Amino acid sequence: SAAPPDFFVEHVAKLAALKSHPDVKRIATHTSLPTRLSAMAGLLDAGKKLNESELDFARGLAGSGSDPERMAAVRLLGRSPDDGPVLVKLLYPQNSAGVQKAAMASLRREALPGLGETLVQHWKHFSPTIRNEILTLLLSRGEYVNALIEAVESSRISPNEIGTAHQQKAQQFGERARKVFTAARSNRGAVLKEYASVAQLKGDPSKGAALFQQHCATCHRLKGQGTDLGPDLPTLGNKSVEAMLIAILDPNQAMEDKFVAYNATTKDGREIS
Repeated sequence: SAAPPDFFVEHVAKLAALKSHPDVKRIATHTSLPTRLSAMAGLLDAGKKLNESELDFARGLAGSGSDPERMAAVRLLGRSPDDGPVLVKLLYPQNSAGVQKAAMASLRREALPGLGETLVQHWKHFSPTIRNEILTLLLSRGEYVNALIEAVESSRISPNEIGTAHQQKAQQFGERARKVFTAARSNRGAVLKEYASVAQLKGDPSKGAALFQQHCATCHRLKGQGTDLGPDLPTLGNKSVEAMLIAILDPNQAMEDKFVAYNATTKDGREIS
């Protein structure tokens, strides 16, 4: 018979384990490997433990199986420091979008010692979209933030590679972070004056698309890319270049209440915006 959806299997296995239902073992022995792995992920979510050989199998499969098998294997990872390097390499662009998404989800699962530094070390290998997600992850846990700040201080990561929203978030982590990110450009009026001649230049859509992914996609959506947090960009096509400059370079000059950011700290120490 056809295998049920993996997310359904994971949820059912978790509930069965929490209720100590006798059929939970039947789910974990299904003929489909992705289904068996999803059941094992559900058992982990219920607080059960896997032995090291099972985890080693999952780490190996995550890098070499079919996409459905790899994504199912990735769901078993993210609970051990040994998983960090494996998951980080799955964020490389040669992996499918589905594998990258699964790896990011597992990296968010809980704090992993040394993960912040590992992500920074691999920074140059990531696409603009993945970099945005990594910045959100680094800024979601206090134990990861220092790795990002140190990378910017040592010029391993340029402040220009970090969008305004993430820079503002980083500055909430203390004076050291504020010094790093305000040193680049603190006088917004001077910045606007510096870029006043932009209206005379000819645009390059391909370069603009790359810059959108790097700096804007965290909050805005355009042509199916990005996130629906800030204003809808297609509706701004009738704005003047001068108005767009102010919106991009000094966004706090005029902000609607519905776009004000709020931060919450969870009981396990994560910072969520």
